[in-house]
Formats: sequence, C-alpha cells, structure tokens
Amino acid sequence: MDEGTLSMKFLENDNYYRPLQMVHGFWGYKLWHPYPLAMLLTKRKIKKYLKMGYGGGVLQPYNGTMPKTRFKNYLTNDKNFKYFRGVLKLCKKMGFRVWIYDESGYPSGGAMGKTVRAMPEAEAYGIICNPHPIKKGESISLTLPYGHEKLKAVLFDDGSGAKDITSFANENGSIVYVAEADGTLYYIASKVIYEGSHPTRKFGVPSRYIDVMDKNAVAKFLEITFEKYIKYVGDFFGNTIEAVFTDEPSVLNQYFSELVYNPPFTVDKIDNKIPLYKFVVWSRNFENEFKARKGYDITPNIPKLFESSGDSPCKMKQDYYEVCRDLYKEAYFEQYKEFCEKLGLKLSGHLLGEEVLREQIINELDFFEMCKPMHYPGIDLLTCEPEKVKAYPLLLRTVSSAAALEGKPIVMSETSHHSDDKTKITKEKTLCSILLEYANGINTVTTYMSKWKSAEGKKHCFDRIAKVGQLLEKGKFYSELLVYYPVKSGYAFNTPSIKGHNERDYDPIFAKICNGLNKDLSELEKGKIQYNLLSSRYMAAASVQKNEVCVGKCLPFKAIYIPYCYIEAEGIESDILRLAQSGAKIFVNRDTVLTPALKELKNIQLVQSAEQVATLLYTDFSRDFYFEGDTENIVYCRKISDDRDTYMFVNSSNKATEFKVKIKQEVTPIGYDVTNNTEFTPTFEKKGEYQSISISLAPYEAKLLVF
Repeated sequence: MDEGTLSMKFLENDNYYRPLQMVHGFWGYKLWHPYPLAMLLTKRKIKKYLKMGYGGGVLQPYNGTMPKTRFKNYLTNDKNFKYFRGVLKLCKKMGFRVWIYDESGYPSGGAMGKTVRAMPEAEAYGIICNPHPIKKGESISLTLPYGHEKLKAVLFDDGSGAKDITSFANENGSIVYVAEADGTLYYIASKVIYEGSHPTRKFGVPSRYIDVMDKNAVAKFLEITFEKYIKYVGDFFGNTIEAVFTDEPSVLNQYFSELVYNPPFTVDKIDNKIPLYKFVVWSRNFENEFKARKGYDITPNIPKLFESSGDSPCKMKQDYYEVCRDLYKEAYFEQYKEFCEKLGLKLSGHLLGEEVLREQIINELDFFEMCKPMHYPGIDLLTCEPEKVKAYPLLLRTVSSAAALEGKPIVMSETSHHSDDKTKITKEKTLCSILLEYANGINTVTTYMSKWKSAEGKKHCFDRIAKVGQLLEKGKFYSELLVYYPVKSGYAFNTPSIKGHNERDYDPIFAKICNGLNKDLSELEKGKIQYNLLSSRYMAAASVQKNEVCVGKCLPFKAIYIPYCYIEAEGIESDILRLAQSGAKIFVNRDTVLTPALKELKNIQLVQSAEQVATLLYTDFSRDFYFEGDTENIVYCRKISDDRDTYMFVNSSNKATEFKVKIKQEVTPIGYDVTNNTEFTPTFEKKGEYQSISISLAPYEAKLLVF
C-alpha cells in the first residue's frame, strides 16, 4: 500500500458498532396506557437511548413495575406482545438494533419455573453418595434422606471392589445391613437440584431450573418461551430482531454461597430442611447414555466421583464429565442454535463463571464446546475498573479464542459496573475497560450501565467505541502462541463439596491445574506475547506449515505452550508427537506429566513457566514488531487484513507512560487518539527495516496506529 492512501473515514450511521442497553421490564408504557400514548413514550425512550450513544437494546416483552406483576405477566399477557409489536416497529423505523432476552431473569432455561411446572421430569437432577464405614458384624440402618427423590443403589466395598446390595433395601429406600467384612457402605440416592444451587442463590427471584443435559427439557423451555414470540412478532425475526440472548445456563454442578440478599418474592418455595450433601449432576437416563458412549456401567463406579483422586488422574471421573459435556452441548447449545436458525435468529449470551478455569470446568464443563454452537459467543464482565479487568485474562481470552478459531466475527460482552464502587465510576475508566475487551477480541457490548447516571459519560464512551469497532473490524488478530486448555485433566481431579463455590476446598492437583493456567496467561501478557487458547479438539486438527502451526481460521502461530496438566488424561500425546515431528515449536511446563514417548522427544522444550516462553519464543523466528520502554500496564492488539495493519495500545493504569514500538513497515501510519477522538501523525524515525514510533499514553488512554 502506498503512503497516504489510507484515511480514517467513519460511518455516520454507526449503530451497528455501538453498545446495546439491557432492558428488563418494559420501558415505554404501562398496561393501562392507551396504545398511542404507550408508543409515544416508547419513542421518547428510544430517542433518549440513541442520544446517549446506544445503538440498540436487548429487550423483554413483558412489563409491570412490581416483581410479582412481572411474574404474573411473564409470557401470559397477550397485551404485552401487542405493545411489543408496536415497539419493534418503532425500533425498525428509528434504526435501533434489537436482540431479545430469553428469560425473566437468570439462569436461562427455567422460564421463571414455568418449564418445570409444565414438565416436572424436566427439573435439574443429581445424585448423592454418602459413605458409611462399618466393621464386620456391625449392623447399619439407613433411610432415604428428607427431600430426596428415591434410592438409586446401595454398594458395599470391602476393598475387593464394590458389591451391589440394593436388594436389601425396601421400596421406600430404607436398608438394614449387617456387614460381612470391614468396609464402606455407599448410599446412593437421587434428588432434584434446587436448594443451595445457583437458581436460589443469585440476585433475582428463586425458581426451579431444568436439566440442561436433557434434550426434552430444553425443547420444552424453548417451546414455552418462544410460543408467543412466534405468534405475535415472528415476522420480525431476522430483520428487526437480530439475536437471542441466553443468560448463564449451567449444569448446576455445585452449591453456591449464600448472598446478603432477600428476593422480593419466591416463585418456588425453598425448603431449608433438606440436607445439602455432596452431589454430582445426573440425568434421568444418564446410566444408559454413559454406557452407550463409554461402553461400561457407571453405577459400581459412582463412589469414585465423590472421592479424591490422589496423585493419579481418575479415568472414570474424566469419562463422567465428558459424557456430561456432550449431553449438555447437544441438548442446550446445539438444539438452541438449530432452533434459532430456523427462525432466522442468531444465538448469543454468556455462560456462568467465566473468570477462572475451576468455575469454567464445574459450571460449564468446557467453554470451547459450549461456545462453538453460539453465533455470537459472549461473557459477563461485572466491572469497569481497568486493573480488575486486566487481572482476569481467562475471562476475556477463552471466548475470543473459541470465536477466532471458528472465524466468528462477533464476540459479545455483557458489561456493567455491578461490582464497582459507584462513587468511583468515571468515563475514562469505563472507556478503558471496554477497550481492554476490544484488545482481547471482544467487539460487541451489551450493558447494564443504566445505573451509571452520567448521560454525557456514556456518550463520550460509546461514540469512541463505535469508531474503534470500525477500525478493528477488518482482518484477523495476530497471535504468536497457542496455549493448551487443560479441562480434561481438571475433570480427572475434580471432587464435589458440601460448601458453596466461594468457600469450598479443591483437590490440590485440580487447584494447581486451574491456578497454573491463570498464572501462565498473566505472565504471557506481562511479556507482551499474544496468544490463543485451544482445546484438544482443535489440537487434533492442527497442522504445520513452514514450521508454523495452522489451526482453525486463525493466522499461523509460531509455537504451542502446554501448561501444567496430565498428557495422558488430555489424550493429546499423538497430536504433540505429530506436530513436533513436523517442525512445530512446542514448550511444555516442566511440571506437566508427560507420557514415556514424549519424554524421549528431543524437540519439546521444557520451561519453568510461561514467563520463559516470552524469552525463548523468538530464538528461531525474526520479529516484525516489539516494544521498548515501560510497557507493564500496556495491553495491545494487532489485526491484519488485506489492505491494512492495525495496532491498538491501551494504558490499563492510572499512571501516564511512554514507550516505543519498533514495527517492520514501509508505509507511514495514521494515528487515532481514542480518548480525545482525534487523528494524529505519529512521531517516528526509520531505523533499518523498522520504524521506531514513540507513543505516550495518559492514564487509561488508548491510541491506534493504522498502516
């Protein structure tokens, strides 16, 4: 490209690049308003949002100012939908983008308890396995715990293997047993998952939830939720209504900690007398599904799910979680995707517990697999404090990596000030936090910033975000390194707990796997190494060309890093051998448990931590870009397309900084100062193949260079 041929031209009608406001409860009218007045009020509200810089909204077609009124009207009041149709006509006319929210609250799936009331067998389901040590000749008498569904099995293990003694129990689940030897009796019973779980310990109204691993349960949720949508506004699907937002579905595989929060009312009563034993999620047909997929009976092995794995990975635990993963993906996300596509809609939203690997494994099993069916995969960012955003690299990178590998152009974030001190919210911090998301591959914001009263602050942020979105729209992100996502090792060492998610203890190896990955990602970011995560499925599909690793729809990578995990549990030995022997550069954390074949492989390089990778990565490659100076608080990204090469630099701290970047480019870049919304000419000097460009950034400031 010749010098001077590129100019920054921004669209006047740029709503596509602006945030969407999350709207719960209808904002233009009350049911007692006449239709013309309701539409007039709605029109004023849309104008207000547009004036503040929003490009659209995620809407719900029900109203009522009181929570109980909202519950009463939810999916039942036809007048809501008639008014909603009028709202959609206004949105279409005024250029206001529309997504629809699929629930009355969260987690998505329950339809405020309506799914379970219509189909009781759809309710979330699990099993307990209570151990009772017993001596030879001793008698033990047990009954079905209060609030539990039924006895599933009783096993006795004297050290030689589990023996099924369920026949000793009566039809009510009571058992009296005299031990023939020293051993442990395991009492296994089923229960619905409600008390102590996420649907009862959240900010919202408690209501019963579904088994997301059951296709029929999810199908009933979709039927109940979309029946009125299809009837009243189905002709708006795909033209005015662009996407559906699903909010925090999960397998409910742990107890949640209690909140200092009193819900306004409870849809489904919580019975606090039900004892909260350790449990794992199940499905009513799980035993048959497990045997069909894994080839053996899980029942005699159930106690292993509840016990520590020690120093060796438990293959049965891994098999269990893999079956849960596949059932969940097939029942919820793949079915939902197909449902949306038939209606001309896109599936978006976010999952539960994206911040750290342990929560990703426990709540969602495998983020890569759940993101794959989503058209616009997303996250939930509960802070706009830049330092906090920077502290959770996995939150941003898992979803953007999954999207990049599939070539998905839209990655969403539900961004809010939920966990922030409201007195410290500023437009500079808010803008910086969103830019940090954009630098990590996220480019569409849905937001609850309505609680931030500064209309001027929102417009300041959103006007600039719209321009950054356009500048970063083209091309693919440049990344040097692939980082393996070790969920399978996590499966093999996860153990349930009676404690809530914020208080529970974790198996030491499970904790080391999860904490190690987060530490590795932080070190890579400190070393300014751009990376993508990849799961075992993508590892199997990777190839090597000219010593670079090619996978998915990304640009080639220079190397792969394997964090601490168990290679045998991950099942990637053959892929590592194949890639290494084809010339790929592979770094492996020295604590990673290798198979014998990999121990003999000479071109695998063991490193103490990911920090070493930043030093060793370029021993075999030339660099076309690097930093000089203090860049500790700088987050950057690079996008390469056919007609431009774009860099963005974001200062994530409250301290001003100056640094230089050396870029191997012939053309002169155009600079865009995001904070000041101005174009500038960078200060640079030519040094051999490189342009040395000086950049100064004020606190929370960002600038782009476009070549």
